Amino acid sequence: MSYASILPLLLLFFTLISGSSLLASNDASGSSDGGGWVGAGGDTYTNSNNPWFFKFGNYPEDNTIKYCIKMDRQTFSSDPATAELLIKLSFQAWKNEFAAHHAFFWRDIDPSERYKSDEHTNFPLIEIATEELVRRDCADPELDIAFQFGVLETYQQRKLQEMEINPRDKVALAVRTQYDEKKLRAKGFIYFSPDSGKMRVKGDEKIEIIWKYQKIFLGILKHEWGHVLGVTHDVKPSSIMNANMPNNGVSRAVFEMMQTIYPDAVMGEVNAEEANKAKIGIFLPHDFQWMTCSPIDNSDLFSEKKMKTLRTFLQVSAQEAKCIFFDIKMDRINIETADTFYGPKKQLGVIEIPQRNEDDDGPITRPTFLSFSIKVVVTNEQEVFSTLATEDSVLYNKLLYGPFALSLNYHSFYDNGVVRKKIIVNQTSGFGLEIIGALDNAPEIIFRSPLMDM
Repeated sequence: MSYASILPLLLLFFTLISGSSLLASNDASGSSDGGGWVGAGGDTYTNSNNPWFFKFGNYPEDNTIKYCIKMDRQTFSSDPATAELLIKLSFQAWKNEFAAHHAFFWRDIDPSERYKSDEHTNFPLIEIATEELVRRDCADPELDIAFQFGVLETYQQRKLQEMEINPRDKVALAVRTQYDEKKLRAKGFIYFSPDSGKMRVKGDEKIEIIWKYQKIFLGILKHEWGHVLGVTHDVKPSSIMNANMPNNGVSRAVFEMMQTIYPDAVMGEVNAEEANKAKIGIFLPHDFQWMTCSPIDNSDLFSEKKMKTLRTFLQVSAQEAKCIFFDIKMDRINIETADTFYGPKKQLGVIEIPQRNEDDDGPITRPTFLSFSIKVVVTNEQEVFSTLATEDSVLYNKLLYGPFALSLNYHSFYDNGVVRKKIIVNQTSGFGLEIIGALDNAPEIIFRSPLMDM
């Protein structure tokens, strides 16, 4: 089997080893009911896609999300303590993601001036995932969101049926049940299919017991949190928010392949310390690791010709660098070598990532805004932004913006302590990496990841 033929499965593999997770959910289209019940994942241009919670300036005063847990221990293979841990870790990944994005967007603006300048008043950016999670009893009238593991109430089943949504078609499903058009804040629940019983998700090809695998569980939670936070489905196959990820991720065939190729990606307990630092990798280029080794076959993805070009530029022999790793961080790319994928790594060199624009001939970072991935349609009844709604404001058109996906393009240097070579680096949000350098006085693509456009 060639690398090219298994690329869709490798997408899952790289998603896992990069700190993101394997799974998503197959969510309903954005059917709505008077601003109330909405199945997350739809793309209609209404408030059905608004984030359930957000922050803007000092709003809201109570910046918490109150949640509860319901679990059927007879049909669901996990336990409440594990579920609570994974709920917190999956939300923390989004907090880390948006914190990095907010820091990048506001990097040149004094915190006290963020909502005062004409630029940012007329182009307001809401902040996402700044809340603290507070667990409450499910009967609490102030509850914001219920996590329902193998539990779907009769009235919920009936309402979903009216919306033409069959929960047995879903691994998991985020449903908004109430929307306060004055406060622009929502309530709802996230349903997770049981492992057994009449409500188990359809399909004999799926893993028999899904939720005992913590890393799969964590991935699905990340996806569903994404919808709660206003993130719609992503077309990139490598994205945690891709609509088709669950069908691949919970299939027995993919699971068995992952057990063979990289068992740590799906087996064992989640490392809470590492997961607490993870990001999602949708809105900014991801912290992740790319690896390329001497090819197993003649696939164009990892051909010997491309390996030779890379080694020539890095000034390293095939014996010295059977495998080359690009360990990508927010401020640098470490380049390392090893004899095998699992072997000990040796530092070869580094590429510095400039953090802001510089003048003249210095390194230049050019952020390219790809799309506004989170939008808030402001209702006529809203009372949150009334003081800002002027004719010159974006709010005049009843629209607010949240974080957007972006790519980075910058001039830098490859430095191995002996030589220092000029390069151009392109990073796309997610997993894309392209390095352009000079060989024989001509520009050459030194490395381009298969996920550059994915």
